[in-house]
Amino acid sequence: MTCNQTVIHNDHTPTIFVSTIRRIPHSKSMNLSPPRCYAPARVRSGVFALLLLLAPLAHALHPAERVAHQAMESGDWAAARSAFVEAAQAGSPTAMAHLGWFHEAGHGVEVSHPLAVIWYTQAIAAGGEPLALQLAWLHLRGAPLVRSRELAEHWFYYAIARGDLEAHIALASVLIADAQGGIAVERIAEARQLLQVALQEGERVLASYFLARLHLEGIGTPVDRQAALPYLCFGSERGDVQMQAWLAQFYPSHVACGEVSTAPAP
Repeated sequence: MTCNQTVIHNDHTPTIFVSTIRRIPHSKSMNLSPPRCYAPARVRSGVFALLLLLAPLAHALHPAERVAHQAMESGDWAAARSAFVEAAQAGSPTAMAHLGWFHEAGHGVEVSHPLAVIWYTQAIAAGGEPLALQLAWLHLRGAPLVRSRELAEHWFYYAIARGDLEAHIALASVLIADAQGGIAVERIAEARQLLQVALQEGERVLASYFLARLHLEGIGTPVDRQAALPYLCFGSERGDVQMQAWLAQFYPSHVACGEVSTAPAP
């Protein structure tokens, strides 16, 4: 499976992701669009990325972590690491996540991707569950960590089991990209089920986007523009530019949306 993704590289940014949709313009022929995933993008500040992902836990920062952040601001990585270790030993998932980043980026220590994974995994086990989806992407992408589809799917399913709707859509997008590349096409049924759960539970526009693609591009199912119409209308009416473009391509008058339910049925 090869997914087209846009990733901003920065040597001072940890490989922890904040999810955004990166859409690559389609060719005019729908069935010629390249495989692509619901791809995450790096943020510019490593500290910001970690705290954004673990924001619900920020109120419970260990006192040593505040010392660590001050040390990082002054560039004293050794002091920061020592303070994070103290907080990690006390059970802080945010401290563990930062130590994972230190080992991944080589801040105050030698680069060690296995140790980075260990710290990230311990952070998840200690309550930093939002990191699970990010760890899945890390293993799927491969560099700088070891690429492992098995480990990637483990963390996707871990997040899915805990009700992470982004993880539902993320794994579905990977399975769709697989199918576009002729790999495990039979798993499109799983992708559709994941998207339907997201559709019902709240991530409706993005789930509608991928469900529309299945019908428009004939991914694991015959091309059926009429079946895609409810999803296109739903996304278009909520401002999704890509779905508006598709709708205009197939239904120039937009009158068609008045003739269908704009709340796609599961």
